[in-house]
Amino acid sequence: MSKRFPLTGILLALASVGLLFACEPKVIPGTQIQDTPETRSLATLVVEKYRRAMEAREADTIAGMCSPRFHETGGTPGAEDDYNLDGLKKRLAEKFKRIKAMTLDIVLIDINIDEEKQPNTAAVKYHYFLKYLVEFPHEEKWETQSEDAQMLFTLENAEWKVTSGL
Repeated sequence: MSKRFPLTGILLALASVGLLFACEPKVIPGTQIQDTPETRSLATLVVEKYRRAMEAREADTIAGMCSPRFHETGGTPGAEDDYNLDGLKKRLAEKFKRIKAMTLDIVLIDINIDEEKQPNTAAVKYHYFLKYLVEFPHEEKWETQSEDAQMLFTLENAEWKVTSGL
């Protein structure tokens, strides 16, 4: 009978450890972001759909991810470099004309959905590394960009749409 007790104790300990890990919130693989239907949807939109569209240089697909209310400030206080969805389409088409190849790596940092403060909105913070081959009049040249960025979203007709951050 004494031989059975240690085995039972070990099994109970293992079951307790298993329950402990089973109760931990699930996270999106490779991140510390809680895995919920909303965060998974946003992660898929940013990491997969946006990345693939950028690498394929599909301006229409990227524009289709955006809200009709899309507005970008251009990063300056003045309005001269601001643009809306039509301006985004034009900018992407112009940039993609000269780019011959592109790779984009995205690492999610955070997804914030605060239904109490701003219902139906979300912010996705990420780090990106972009490498692209640009055609110039007399040569082609590889260029890179790498930085932290943020896309803002609104939920429209049960679908997340980008409102700024492209």
